Amino acid sequence: MLVGRISGRFWADQLRPVVESRRGLDAICASVDVYMQELAVREEHIRALYVLMGEALGPVAEVRPIFADLDDGFRAAVQEWLSQGIAAREIRADVEVVATAALVVASLRGAAMQWLMAPGCFDLDSVRTTLKTALCRSLAP
Repeated sequence: MLVGRISGRFWADQLRPVVESRRGLDAICASVDVYMQELAVREEHIRALYVLMGEALGPVAEVRPIFADLDDGFRAAVQEWLSQGIAAREIRADVEVVATAALVVASLRGAAMQWLMAPGCFDLDSVRTTLKTALCRSLAP
């Protein structure tokens, strides 16, 4: 299915090569970089994914589980990176891992949705940098 190809390519071709040798906060920041970079470079692919994602909320409910799994996998990766960062003491031990992972994914998805609705409505590099700075500050021990 198209959704699987788009999301699988993003994970296999763009995200995994960048994060596979990274752990903790470094992996989270690298994933933010890749996500925002892909939005700038492959806007049409991301747009197709988000159009299908919107359809999953409405008339094409049979694709909803695919997107639920996609988000679950992304949150699980961020949760793992957060746990690694906590173990390495680069992230505060009291960080709520599940909630923080949901917020990281929501921030990326929300920024992408805004950009796709009105390309150029903000500076992608500035949002990328600001999100990483906010994460580093809020997660620091």
